[in-house]
Amino acid sequence: MTGPIPGELGSLVNLRGLNLSFNVLTGPIPSELGSLVNLGRLYLHNNRLTGPIPGELGSLVNLETLTSPSTIRAARSRASWEAS
Repeated sequence: MTGPIPGELGSLVNLRGLNLSFNVLTGPIPSELGSLVNLGRLYLHNNRLTGPIPGELGSLVNLETLTSPSTIRAARSRASWEAS
């Protein structure tokens, strides 16, 4: 995949895992992903994403694993999330 992450993915509320790693995704992480209330794993590494990780992802109480664009971070440390 190339280009921005579609915000429309936020409508897939029953999604439990989303792996978008190893693509050529660009731009910010859409705040709409904060609507994925059942999401447990989100993999975004090895892309060209920019900007901070949206605060809306902090409301994902089931999120246990998040890999950001360049580092792997556990969802337990939501307060310090920032894409690098």
